[in-house]
Amino acid sequence: MNIRLQELLQMTALILLGILLLLLTKNDSEPSAPHVESQAQANRGALLLIDPSSQTVNLQDLYGKTFHQWTKIGASNVELLPNCNLMTIQGRKPSFRKHEGASLESSVKEYNWNGHLQMSFKSEYILDSQAYRLQNGNTLLTTKLPLPLEEVNKIQDTTRKLLEINAAVVTEIDSTGEVIWKWQSWDHLDVNTCGAKKCLGQKGATLNHQELEKITDWLSIKTLNILPENQFFDQGDSRFRPGNLLMAVNSFAELLIVDRVSGSVVWRYHGDEPSGQVSGIQAEMLAKELPGAGNIILLNHDSEDLSGRSTILEINPSSQRVIWNYGVENKLHTGANARVQRLATGNSLIFNDRLGHLYELNSQKKIVWKSNLAVGTIGFFKFYPINSCSKFQESL
Repeated sequence: MNIRLQELLQMTALILLGILLLLLTKNDSEPSAPHVESQAQANRGALLLIDPSSQTVNLQDLYGKTFHQWTKIGASNVELLPNCNLMTIQGRKPSFRKHEGASLESSVKEYNWNGHLQMSFKSEYILDSQAYRLQNGNTLLTTKLPLPLEEVNKIQDTTRKLLEINAAVVTEIDSTGEVIWKWQSWDHLDVNTCGAKKCLGQKGATLNHQELEKITDWLSIKTLNILPENQFFDQGDSRFRPGNLLMAVNSFAELLIVDRVSGSVVWRYHGDEPSGQVSGIQAEMLAKELPGAGNIILLNHDSEDLSGRSTILEINPSSQRVIWNYGVENKLHTGANARVQRLATGNSLIFNDRLGHLYELNSQKKIVWKSNLAVGTIGFFKFYPINSCSKFQESL
């Protein structure tokens, strides 16, 4: 009797242990067994990563194997060009003014596949978040400049008027570094307004120590992208003319579209339920060859939320309706270097820099593939399909 009872207890314990293991390993949002083989065939390509600790830029396959590397490049932002060259932004510093004796080596540089420098342009002021290579071979740059005195004098709030304020300027340079086009934010926006936010220093706005350090940003462009060909322009809506500039402006809590010809702000988006206020760290219009073409995909990150609450939204720019979202109910938490990309399959590739997770999400918000990258060693991430660079065919 005792033996049978002992056997029964052992069997019960094994069953309970099995149930416990099943509960611990089952996670709908992050499966433990990524289906690498099936997904790699559908989405073959390379991951472009910055390792700030070693000052290297790496190209990896989907299995995490590095197959190419640029060394001794202290870049904050990089872009792989169609000719397989690497364009970088280097030398960003927290101070935007040119102080006497200070060395501001803020520059955009281009290296070939073998790491040889092909082009270098030093900016008088600190380059901001991004450089964008245009089809004509020219480069768009975002910079921050001190607001001109005549614009400061237009500020009506006396407290804010005493503060040092910087504003965004977008320039287009040719291969020699000559500026051939310029967009100055204060020429097209009222310096007494700050989009969907109250300007720091105005009545009702908070002025704690942390915000005083950020006071220099009146208009700060987090990301800049060019509108591709799209159905909205084809249907007669000139706001979405291909070539217009799409900006994620954190300091305004808005997305803006700037007309490339007139410089006017022709479209604004500042959030709606279930998304809340825009705090975009990435925004781009999906190209014609991608599912959801013409829609804008936006990655929000609430820097004031210590948990890093983030959301991904797909927005119809004409109706401004959110047609798909992730993170609203799924509790997505990332850092400020997270990224999302729409794949040709219709799935979305998400890089969560906070956890070091790279995963592919389908339209039903189920993760179909996942890989773990080293947390804290990645300062930038982007996925490039296999046809993005001829060198990929030799390595992937």
